[in-house]
Amino acid sequence: MSLLPLGIIGQVSAATSAGAYELITTLTPNAVSSFSFTSIPSTYTHLQLRATVRGNYSSTNMGFTVTFNGDTAANYSYHNLRGANSAISSGATASASNYSGLSHPANMAAANYFSGFVWDILDYANTNKFKTSKIFNGFVTASNNNQITYDSSSWRSTAAINQITFNVVVGSVVTGTRFSLYGIKGA
Repeated sequence: MSLLPLGIIGQVSAATSAGAYELITTLTPNAVSSFSFTSIPSTYTHLQLRATVRGNYSSTNMGFTVTFNGDTAANYSYHNLRGANSAISSGATASASNYSGLSHPANMAAANYFSGFVWDILDYANTNKFKTSKIFNGFVTASNNNQITYDSSSWRSTAAINQITFNVVVGSVVTGTRFSLYGIKGA
């Protein structure tokens, strides 16, 4: 699988050849604390979710919990590597009831700052194996507060993913937030 470099992420080919990205749908939630991609077709090999996000929580940042197909059992595992300014940290979670990561700027962050993330969900429709994914997320909340994370995750289910639900931990998302779901054709 070939991924687009971050610099040209907005340039999506309309072709349907192997490795092509096809826009499935875009959500522009505003003032909501929960939203979902539903009825995701199983006609692609992989999914890619691209987003720009900001929240209204009264802090410098806010986060999401994410579930697949409404599953809230302890079937999620993930680990991350995070760089915040000059500090580096890592973490891991096993047997969680959701994926909880994806930090984003909120009310106390400098005005007009949004985060960006790219989330690759591999073999999402394959019913013979558990689902794995990787997430690249970054944001700035002020001139001296920068963060970048790289996460990998597993959903221990062989079900095809047909729904992705985002729940804001505290607060809601604001105008300008945008989530675009792409399907990636296989070779």
